[in-house]
Amino acid sequence: MTTAGDAFVVALLVGGPALLAYAALSMLARRSALMVIAGLVLLGVAAMFPLYFGYAGALGIAGAVLGGIAGLVRARRGTGWLHRALLALAILSLLAVPVAIFEASRIQSDEDFDRCAANKAVELIDQHRAAGYPADMHEISMLDDSFGSGCYVGNGTNWLYRVSQPRTYTVGYWVDWPFARHVCLHTAKTEGWTCGFEQWQQFKPGERD
Repeated sequence: MTTAGDAFVVALLVGGPALLAYAALSMLARRSALMVIAGLVLLGVAAMFPLYFGYAGALGIAGAVLGGIAGLVRARRGTGWLHRALLALAILSLLAVPVAIFEASRIQSDEDFDRCAANKAVELIDQHRAAGYPADMHEISMLDDSFGSGCYVGNGTNWLYRVSQPRTYTVGYWVDWPFARHVCLHTAKTEGWTCGFEQWQQFKPGERD
């Protein structure tokens, strides 16, 4: 794609949400109930629109915030401080809503992948217990031949693993949440997983195998 073409695409990614947000703030600044309702609907569209941009979502968010600020500046005259404060909160939502959704999507994706990979790790460990439990997660990953097909035991997961005597082990993983790390552990000869925020048990916070 040419430089001019790239610039045109960027302009669309930034300009589209900016125009929507500008129109939304302009409507919210009006005193008509119908205009306020229409402005709230348009604000929601402006906040959600960048979610469809994929990796370019940050451009759409930036455009929406800039458009919202422009709308607030235009509507500043004739509005009281409380009204302006509410409009400022509306602009904040243009940033907070898509960022929160992006982050929630990332967390859910990490949790789903890691749980799938962890279940495979448990299967591999139990399959090879007759010869002694694998020494570390690298050894377990070498036993996994499912790379490239869905989830797999690899370096993308924050692994926790420890073999102890007599012939038992604990395997787990942790996922970064915005406020804490979500830790899930499985111990030999038990069913399922024990999960909780910062519940490391015998591991140290942030420890990796």
